[in-house]
Amino acid sequence: MHGEVAGFVEAELINGVFAEMRLQGSVVAPDVHEVEVAEASRKCWAQRREKERAAARVSDSRAKVGIMRTAPNCAAPPEPTQPLAKS
Repeated sequence: MHGEVAGFVEAELINGVFAEMRLQGSVVAPDVHEVEVAEASRKCWAQRREKERAAARVSDSRAKVGIMRTAPNCAAPPEPTQPLAKS
């Protein structure tokens, strides 16, 4: 059945090439745990930034504190995905 799916043969070929390259040490597969941690960090920071935007829209300082109290505490900020604008 898999052989009937468009692109299956090509995907198997590419998978084989990368497997051979990993054996030779030419390519390093990412550590699954590191990828999961990075994804969780990105999600955490996205949620935190959303809470910060919501707090910025409110004028009452007590309400701001209440909103930010519900914001998640994230690990170190993720690497910027875009270059920072020059001042």
